[in-house]
Formats: sequence, structure tokens, C-alpha cells
Amino acid sequence: MLTLSLRGAAVYPEGDASRRPLLRPTDADLRPGEITLVIGRTGAGKSTLLLALAGLAPLTSGTIRYGEIPLWEGEKLHREAPGLMGISFQYPERQMFAQTLRREFAYSLRPLRLSKEEIRRRTEEGMRAAGLPEALLEEAVLTLSEGQKRRAALAVTLAVKPPWLLLDEPTAGIDPGGIPPLLDAVLAHKRGGGGVVIASHDLDTFFPVADRVIVIRDGAVAGDRPPEAWCADPAPLLAAGVGLPASVRLAAALAVRGCSAGVLPADPAAAAAAIRRSLEAAVAVGAEAPGAAASSPIAAAAPGGPAEPSAARPGRPEAAVAETLGLGHDCAAAAPAHPREPAAVSGGSVLPLAPPAPGADEHSAATARQDGTPAQAAAVPLPPGRGDGADEALTDAEPPDPVHPWILHRHPVAKWIVYLLLSAGMLIQGTWAGLGAGALLLLFCLVRFRVPSGAVLKPLRPYLLFLFFSCLLAGMQWGAAESGAAGVFSAAQASVTFRQLTNLALVMMLGFVFVRVTGQRGLRQGLEQVLGLLSRAGIPVGTVSLYAALLLRMIPQLLQEMGRMSLIVRSRGRARVKPGQIRLRDVPPFLIPLLLSMMKHAEDLALALEARGCRIEGPSVRRREPIRWDRGDILLLAASGVLVLGLLAVAGWA
Repeated sequence: MLTLSLRGAAVYPEGDASRRPLLRPTDADLRPGEITLVIGRTGAGKSTLLLALAGLAPLTSGTIRYGEIPLWEGEKLHREAPGLMGISFQYPERQMFAQTLRREFAYSLRPLRLSKEEIRRRTEEGMRAAGLPEALLEEAVLTLSEGQKRRAALAVTLAVKPPWLLLDEPTAGIDPGGIPPLLDAVLAHKRGGGGVVIASHDLDTFFPVADRVIVIRDGAVAGDRPPEAWCADPAPLLAAGVGLPASVRLAAALAVRGCSAGVLPADPAAAAAAIRRSLEAAVAVGAEAPGAAASSPIAAAAPGGPAEPSAARPGRPEAAVAETLGLGHDCAAAAPAHPREPAAVSGGSVLPLAPPAPGADEHSAATARQDGTPAQAAAVPLPPGRGDGADEALTDAEPPDPVHPWILHRHPVAKWIVYLLLSAGMLIQGTWAGLGAGALLLLFCLVRFRVPSGAVLKPLRPYLLFLFFSCLLAGMQWGAAESGAAGVFSAAQASVTFRQLTNLALVMMLGFVFVRVTGQRGLRQGLEQVLGLLSRAGIPVGTVSLYAALLLRMIPQLLQEMGRMSLIVRSRGRARVKPGQIRLRDVPPFLIPLLLSMMKHAEDLALALEARGCRIEGPSVRRREPIRWDRGDILLLAASGVLVLGLLAVAGWA
């Protein structure tokens, strides 16, 4: 089997090494036949690590190898890499699309070119491994419950039988009865010599079965030990904000009373058996179990030996537990509660021994990032009156976008006007000098406002292809020319077409810049403010405003769905395509699911609008305080006026 090796592997947002890394340079060797548990608080980088291992998050630096096979060959995956791993995402909607669950299996197994009998056998094995009835195979994926979707996604991944399983929060949303089949499937894969990497907050489920536990903190590996070592010295777990397994907290509480929970980590059955043996032994020697300061591995590890119950403050059992763990009161008070509240243990529950520290949830939110995507960040402070409050609640410790904050703060209507003026000035250019002036203006906007070039060039790629073929066709002499040279290419005619279409391309790129520096919220607010002026004149603009707001909402949804389809093609279809792209042969299978998915989004949006009391007649959108103009907005308009005059002069209109 193949060892999974990382050497300096790092991931940055959009490959920009000047921004805060999603995954800092990492060195690790993950061995086959082992279960590696990756833990960390929300936003630490667990999902990014899994996406990097699956080749879905391109590396900015470093290498990842499966045995002797490099994951990447330049900007593309190695031709053998897609068959070396299978990933199950945290959110099953990201990887499931087909009309029925049986078609989900068929799509994932198609690249293997198996016989129909083998496909049927693997489908049945996957369903059994995930604890799902075969009757669900003919059900529509959209009608499954969240728990069923997660187990179905795992079943499809298991059916492929990859050497490496990459599981992101596999127990999230699964009822307790579905966890044993999941563990059985993971352990069976391990016994078969395969490797398993699990990113999860569920310490109680996976600590007892893991061979090693890697703690991720702020995108970097903060520790790599066997689970037994973490249980013996749990202080780093608390420092990383991931909490403690329930068995460790329970053992610490029992150790204060002189009772042993056995070797840690332990599953509920093993812990219960150890507790019973400890109580029976105490009774056999005549000791009174409650309150007896018996020796235990955790108590012995505490400074000064076993903790005396009398040392604990009345009513504060967590203080005694902290002393037993050797953490001290301050560390116990600062430790965040276990992410699951209360922690499920075989149908029962174990409540946290200490309440969450004040501000723990706020700190978690402040460090949260969207998993497998570029990091969101703390919003750039907005001037008074520049937003409605809720929309600005972005998180993390850096700006969400490298765009210059000055242009971000400008009035949306001012940016609308500037875009219209500059577009008009660029469209009237009919000479090479005018084309060059427009290109220089666009370059100035990109550099001055720090707009990433990828945000402008990537959406323009189809148009550039159209421009190339248009120039090629325009230059061809199809009829009998005056010189008698039919079929000869005319550079003069091609250059005219090139100049006209390039001018239009510059205007389109300026539009992309405008959208990037304004944002969806700014576009919506500017439109609402302009329409609000018309409504004062008695013009019914509520319907137009609502439809425009819905359009601005659904276009990003469509782009996200297309990105999701590309993710499915790369993760399950074993396609070596760049992010955001799909193969032409994958269009037919995705066309109907894409339409159904957009209809589902529209239905959810309609229900949300109805629940909030929105209607076509009358006020259709939430009223916001008008955005106030400031000196910077006037300066922006004045500068655009000067630029337009310059463009007019170049075009010969002055």
C-alpha cells in the first residue's frame, strides 16, 4: 500500500502567498493500515487539509505524494492520482447530484469500467456498509433526510474502494444508530491495508479507534501523537480549543473519587466495564468507593499525586478534576466545552464538567472559515450608515478581499455612475490609440484598487475564444478577391474585428472590476436607493426592486452550482480538469440535476420570503437607512469626469 507524504504542503487563498494561509507548510507521513484523526476547532484548517490531500485544493507550495506518485504534475493532477483516494465531504450536497441514489453509484463507478454484476455487488456492499436499506436506491437524493444523505455519500465513496479514505465530519447529522456501521466500515478498510484520514469534532467516537491524532491550530500542525499520549497529557488539546473526549473527562471526575475508568481512550462499554471492576475491587478490600482517593493513571499524572476531594472548592467539581488533570484552575476555566453538548455516549449523555468560558463561542466564530473554500475574514470597518449591520459580520483576522478599502467604502450609486461614464468613453474609441488608452485605464483600476487579475480574466476566457475565431473568420477571403487571390487571409480586416471586439472586452473587464469592488450587497443597496427616489414620484417600483434583488441573489447561486458540478467531476468522475471547469461529456448528466437544484434553491428562497412577509404588492424589500454620500464619493465622480474628458480627447471629440 501507499504511504501518504506531505513535504512543505501549503494552501493559500487563490494561491496568493501574501494572504493568510489556509494551510501552513506541513510535513507528515500518513501510513496505510492506520486511522489518522485530524482535530481542531472550527476554521483551524481540517477540511482544507483533506481537500489538499484529495487534490481539490491546489498547493501553493510543497508536495504531496502517494507512495512514489506525485499528486500534482504542474497545474494538473497526476493521471493516476484520482484513483488513489476517495473523499466524503462534510456537506453531502457538495458531492451528490443524480436523480436517484443508484445513479450516484453508477456515476462514481463508471470510471472503473466494471461489469454490471460488479457494479451491482459494490452498490449493495456500500449500502450495507453505511447501514442503509437497498430500497433507498430508487429514491430521489433530494428527498433523503440529512442523515441519510451523509450515509449515502459515504456508501458511494466506500463502493469505489480507494486505497485512501478521506472523511470530513462523517458523523455529523447521523443518528447514534448509524455510527456503529460507519466505524465497522472504517475498521474494515483499515484491516484491508487501506489508509483512513478523518477530520472531525467527534472525539468520543473516533479517539478509541484512531491510531494517531493530529491537532490543527491556525492552519498548522500543533501536535501529532497516539491517542493514548493525548489522554495522558490533555493540556495541549485544551490549548488548541478542541476540548477533551468524554472518556477523559469522566475518568478525571472518577479519579477524584478514587475510581478508575481503565485505559484511555475507551469506548462506553470498555469504560463501564473498567468502572465496575474498580468498584468491585474497592468493595472487596473494604474501601468506601465514593470519596476514596484511589490511585489511577490520571491521578498519578497530576502534580503531587492523587488529588484530595477536600482540596476542591464546594460546588465546583471541575476544580478538583482540573487538579487531577494537572491543568490548574485557570486552564480549566478557560477551556471551551466539548463541541457536542451534551456529548453522546451510547444513547446517554455526559454533561460538560465546567461551563464554557465567557466569550468562547465568540472566539470560535471569530476564527471560523468556510471549510474547503478560501478564508473569509473580518470585515473592513464600514463608515456609519454604510450597511444594515447583519451583512457585515464576516469573520477571521484579515480582510476578506485584497481590494483597496477606499474603493470598497464608496457609495454604490457613485460607482454605478463612474462605470457607466467610463464604459461610454471606452466604447466610442475607434483607433488603436483609443484602444490603448482604454487598456491603460483598465490596468490603472486593477493596480490602484488591488483587484486580482484572476477575478477579471477568468470570466472572460470564453469571450477570448470567441474573439480568436471571429478574427480568424473575418480575415478569410471566401469569395473571389479583386486580385484573384481567393482564400487568402486579410490581416487588415482581421485587425478591424480585433480592435472592435477587444474594445468590447475591455468594457466587460471594467464591468467585472465594478462588480468586484461593489459586491452583491452594494449593488442591491444602490439599486434600492435609486428606485426609492422613483417611488416618491408615485412610480410603483416595488416589483422591480424585488425581482432585481432576486436576480442578484440567484446569479451567484447559479455560479456556485456550476462550481459544485466541477467539484463532483474532479472528486468522483476522476477528471483532470481545473477548478470551475467540467468536461463536455459531463454536461448531459449534470444538466437536469442543475435545473432541479436551482428550482430547489428558488423554492427555498420563496419560502423564506413568504415567512418574512415579503409580497409583490406593497413594500417588497426590507427598508434600509439611505447610504450617505461623502467627500470621497464626490472625488471619485470628479476623477471619472476628468478621465472621460481624456477619452473624448483621444477619440477626437474634444
